[in-house]
Order: sequence, then C-alpha cells, then structure tokens
Amino acid sequence: MFPLTQPFSSTVQFAQMVAQIESLLHNERAQAQTLLDQLLSQTRAEHDAVGVITAIELQSQITYGDASLDLQYEGLQMAQTHRLFAAEARLLNLIGRALYASARYQEAMQIWARCLEAAELSQQYIAWVKAKMGLGQIYDALGDHQSAVQMHQEAIARCGSLEDDWLLLQAHINLGVNLFKLRRHDEALAAYNFALDTARTLKHADDEAEALMRIGELYVAKQSFSLAMASLDAARVIAERTGYRWALAQTILLRAECLLRMGRPKEALQQSHQGLDIAKQAGALHVRMKLHYLLSEICETLEDFATALQMQRQAQRLEQQIQQASQRDPLQQVAQIAGLQPNAEQTLLNLASSCSLEQGSLPSISLTLCQTACQILQLAQASFWQWADDGKRLICLMRGNAVGERLSTGPDLQREQLPELFTYLQTGEMVVAHSATQHLYTWRWSELTLQAQNIHALILVPVRLNDQTIAVLACEHLAKQRNWQRAELQHANQLGLLASRALAQHQQQFYQQEIAALNTKLQGQNDELELRVAERTQALQDASQKLVHAEKLAALGFLVAGFAHKLNTPLGSILTAASTFSEHSLELGHNLAAGSVKKSQLEQYIQDSLHSAAIIQRNAHRASEMIRDLRQLADDDSSALPERCQLKTLIEPIIERWQTSDTLRRIQISNLIDPQLEISSYRAAIEQIIGQLLENSLRHAFGPGQHGQITLRSQINTPDQVQLVYQDNGKGIAHELQPKIFEPFYTTQFGQGHSGLGMYQVYSLIHGKLGGDISLRSEIGQGVEITLTLPIRASFAG
Repeated sequence: MFPLTQPFSSTVQFAQMVAQIESLLHNERAQAQTLLDQLLSQTRAEHDAVGVITAIELQSQITYGDASLDLQYEGLQMAQTHRLFAAEARLLNLIGRALYASARYQEAMQIWARCLEAAELSQQYIAWVKAKMGLGQIYDALGDHQSAVQMHQEAIARCGSLEDDWLLLQAHINLGVNLFKLRRHDEALAAYNFALDTARTLKHADDEAEALMRIGELYVAKQSFSLAMASLDAARVIAERTGYRWALAQTILLRAECLLRMGRPKEALQQSHQGLDIAKQAGALHVRMKLHYLLSEICETLEDFATALQMQRQAQRLEQQIQQASQRDPLQQVAQIAGLQPNAEQTLLNLASSCSLEQGSLPSISLTLCQTACQILQLAQASFWQWADDGKRLICLMRGNAVGERLSTGPDLQREQLPELFTYLQTGEMVVAHSATQHLYTWRWSELTLQAQNIHALILVPVRLNDQTIAVLACEHLAKQRNWQRAELQHANQLGLLASRALAQHQQQFYQQEIAALNTKLQGQNDELELRVAERTQALQDASQKLVHAEKLAALGFLVAGFAHKLNTPLGSILTAASTFSEHSLELGHNLAAGSVKKSQLEQYIQDSLHSAAIIQRNAHRASEMIRDLRQLADDDSSALPERCQLKTLIEPIIERWQTSDTLRRIQISNLIDPQLEISSYRAAIEQIIGQLLENSLRHAFGPGQHGQITLRSQINTPDQVQLVYQDNGKGIAHELQPKIFEPFYTTQFGQGHSGLGMYQVYSLIHGKLGGDISLRSEIGQGVEITLTLPIRASFAG
C-alpha cells in the first residue's frame, strides 16, 4: 500500500485518539493498549512516520525491556530517514531505558550518550533530562551511587526551566533511590514524598504506585515493617489496577521480604512466587534475580534446603546473565587479544592487509565481501549488487554466507520499482533498516521480494568510486527484525571502504588488461602496417627509379635538343660561309678557264674568301667551346675522393687568378671566409663553382668600366653544415628571370658566344656531387646573393 496524500497523523481523528490513549495510560493500561494496537496498525499500513513514532512513544510507557526494543528501533529508523531530529532524541532515550531494563548497561550507556547529543542539537531538553536520569540509573546499577545522585541532580536542575511536573517527578524518584542506597534516608524520604505529592496532583496512578513502593522499601530498610506494609499494600492495589507490572513485581518483592522479616515465611513464599510470574511478564531481570535470592532465603528458613539451593543457583545464573549483558566476558577478551577468537576489527584488519581482495576476479571479490560481512555481523547471508544500465538497474552479482558458500542470487531490481531507494543509494549514504517492512526506502522492496526471501532487516552499504556509487553491499538478517548497533554500522561502513578500494584496484587491473590487449592489437596492426609500408616503399622506390630514369631520359632529350639547337647556329654559319666560298670558287674557276678574270674580280674573291674563312673560324671556335662545356658538364670525375681542406685557403688562388685580369682590377673581391673553417669535400668542384660565379658577375653584373664589390663569407648553419654566401653589388636580376637562372642553355647574352650552361653546371655540382643546396636572392639595382649550403663532410660520390 502506498502512503496517503494526507497522512492519518495530520487528521483530527488521530489527535483525538492520542488524547484518549494518554488519558488512560496512567490508570487504565489494558484499555490504552487496545487503542494503541489499533493506532499502530493503521499508521503502519499507511507508512505514516509521525503516526507510527507517536504510537511507539505511547507504547513505551506501557511495555518495558526487550519487548519494546523492536518497536523503538522501528520508530528510530523512521525518525532518522525522515530527519525528525526531536523524535530521534526521544526514541534514543526510550531505547536506552529498554536496554537498561534488560540489564544491557554498556549498550544503554552508548545509546543515552547519543541521546544527549541529539537532544542538544534538536533542543529536545526533555529527552536530555531523561537521558541524564538513565545514565544515573546505570551508575546506580553498577554501584556508583554518588555519581548517580549527581546525574539526577543535574536532571532536576534542568527540569526547573522546562515546567514539566511529570519529568520532575521521575527525577525525584530516581534521586531518592540513590540517596536511599547511600543511607541518606531522610533526604531519600523527602524526594519520595515530593514525587508522591506530584503524582497525586497529576493523577498519575502508576507513578503514585512507584512512589509508594519506594517509600515502603525505605521503611523495610529501617525495619519499620508496619509502615512499610501500609505503603506497599497501597502501591500493590494501584499497580494492579493500572497494569504497571514492573512496579507490581517490585512491590511484591518488598512485601515478601517484609513478611519474612516479620516472621511470616509461608506468606512470603507465596508472595515471591506471584512476584516471579509478574516480573517475567514485565521483563524485569533484576527483580527476578532478587526474588530468587529471597526465595532461597525463605526456603532455608522453612528448612527446605534442596529448594533453597535450587533458588540460589537460579539467582546466580540470572546475576551472571546480567553481568554478561553489562560487560564483556574476560575470557573472550583474552581469546580475542591472543588471536584465538578473531573479533570484527581483527577480521577487517586481516582483510585489509590481504592481497586476495585486490588480485581476485569480480565474483571472487564479491564473495569475499559477502563472507566477511557475515562473519563480522553474525549474519546468515549477505549479497553484492552492481549498478547497470547507467543506474537504472541493480544486478545481484553474488550472495554468500560465512563459510564462503555461494547462495542463489537475485532477483534484480529496476529503478522504476524503487526510485527512492536508488536515488538515496546514489548519494553514498548507508540505508539502515532495522525493520525492512517499515523503512522508508525498503518497504516496497520488502513487499516485492524480501518477505518471500525471509529477509527482515538490512544494512545497504554503497560502494563508491570517484564520487559515484558503483555497487551495493547488502547485509541481510533473516527471520526477524534486527536492531543494528552503532559498532555494527561502523564495521559495515569500514567493509564498504575496503570494497571501494578492491573495486578500484580491480578496475585499474581491467584497464591495464584492456591497454595490454590494445597494445598487442596495435602492435599487430603496426607490424602489418610496416609490412605494407615496406611493400609500398619498395613499389615507390621502383617507381621512383623508373621516374628518375624517365626524367634522366627527358633531361637528356632536353639537353640534347638544346645543345643541338645551340650547336646548329655556329654550324649553320659555317655551312653558309663554306657554301658561299664554294660558289665563289666555282665562279672564279669558270672565269679563269674562259680567260676573263679581272684583277678586281680576283681581289674581290680574296676578300670574300677571307671573310668566309673568318666566319668559319669564329663559328668553329664557338662550336668547340660548346662541346667543351658539354664535356665538362658530363665529366663527374667519379674516381676523385673528398679532401680535407680549409675553405678560405682553397678559394684564395681562384680569386687571385681572376684578379690578374684587367677587367677585374676595378672589381674588389673580399674573402671573409673563416680561416679556421675546415671541410671535407671535392676541391675541383668547389673551384669550378667559385670560378663560374666570378665569371657570371664579370659578364652580367657590372657594365664596362664599372667599379664593384664581390664578397664571400661563411657561417655555420648546423654542426653538420656550413653556408658559403656569395654577394655582388651589381645590376641584380629581375624576379621573373630568377626561376630560369639554373636552367640549362639559359643566357641573357644569346648570340654572344655564351652557352648558358654555367649556372646549370653550378646547380648540378651542388645538388649532385657535393650533396648540398643553392639559393638565390636578388633585387634590381641591389646585386645578387647566392647561398651555398654544403655538408662539412661530403659523402663519396663514386
């Protein structure tokens, strides 16, 4: 059933029902109990947190000890999940009282300490006073009555500002109890009388019964038996009428003791047996123990020694039970210290230092976590759930028990089934369900599957990684409600932290395996790629060789065509001159045969012949020069080896040879090359290049009679390269002509006896034999700068 839009606790009917129950609590407990059962049933069915908590608080005024604990923890989980801090403080106080009534002093002290904190934070000072009184009662039970008096006096001091007469009444009763045990009887009697008067003013019959019982106890101690019996008889009547079983059991105990001291052992025996039944119903362990000791004394007085011994043993067993509940067994402590009986802390420490949690697979990790949860929390089973589908589903990956056995898993959960639970778990907060059927986040799950699986209590521990919930560890308690203690919650939280560390390590290993697999795959792809690259490279080299061969053929064709074109000019001139000379000679021969040769004709013939001879001689010389340049271009001197030389010293003789020319005497050549610069290269090639550059400057850069400047300098480009910079300040070269400078047969002085192969030869030597590079930069009127980049150690070009 889903909660109603308007909870029952907000209705007038609810308020009227609560008021009716409160009016019956102190006088008609049986009738109040009937109404409380109805109220609790209705508010539970509607999951009305405020209504359930109110009913539980009222119920706690009737039921004591373990019988009320489950209800109180149920209310506590509702108060905590709904953030009802004042109710949380009140319920902690009630739980402390129930634990105290069951003689579980250590747990009660922890709960009341938490109650004091919660009460201060929520300004619930009534709960604070009750917790103080509870701590006083524990000091009383442990025999420290002076500390108990101090606690109750602090409670009374705070009561003054609360204007709560009933609370003040309770504080005075508790104060009187400890003053009585300190034998401060007059002060104790004053405290009891104050409580009695207040109870009668408030018309609280149950509190009146307790005050009368305490006064009777004091008179028994003072051996004023008649006064004691009067108070105790009045207390018994009221306690029976109101159903206040604890006060009734205590009253009967005191009446039996009073009767024994008055010499009426048989009546005392009858009273004691009645008291045992009532004390058992009330869950009053201390009263039962005292009654058994009293019965032993009564039976001994009646000379029933066998029964006396039996009662003595039963009393001792109850006393031992109380002591075990209030403190740890010394033998158990020794066994845990010696490691013979590992406790939760040792189990968690062993798990934290174990490598198995971090090196196992996800199923083995989850089984180890389930097994450990069962061991440290004394569970029958635990389960491990993994988020899936971007938080839309929880998959039950593993369920195991304390001995590491795998149990049946599932069923899986969908967000649409339990949206509140999924949202809360993703915040990283634990879900502590003492009663899964009544918890805000688990009651729907309980209706779906938990009840069928016999799971009644849960701790859900989110496992976090990078501020996100990636899994959930479920600590599952079977068959009945379980009231989880603070130490158990701390242990569960610590196990969750270990789970986070283990999953982080597992995820890292998974990523490492993925990376390794990807690397293997990538290596295979690299090998395949390298094979393909090698095949493509070989194919490219083959194609490149074919291309180079084709380019060589094309270059050769271009060179041959260009050379043929260039050579055709002087050969044509020679042929024309020879033809003319031949014609003139034939004509002269005919005239000579005819005897008609004149002197003028002979003189003309001689003049024409000399002219033709000059043409033939000049063009033959041009053709010879062209053939010489071509042969020089083709001559690679492959047998020569690189030589180590100083670049400045190598170039100096070339400059001197050119400066002997009359033309270059007006041109100043500056050799600024570093004298320490040494290279290993081909001397002849460098000499030919520098000579060609100087010749080009002479022919093209400077006009007739013009003065100029030529500079050579060096600079280290890299550890393996040197740059030789050649500059002149001549005419310069137009931008549109610069791309053609290194082409074969290109010249700006065509027909003037120049082949146009000089700069092409320079380019070929630089890029070929010397293994370097050449670049040109020029502006009209600003001269030329040619940069030769040469390796410091030229490779063998053979």
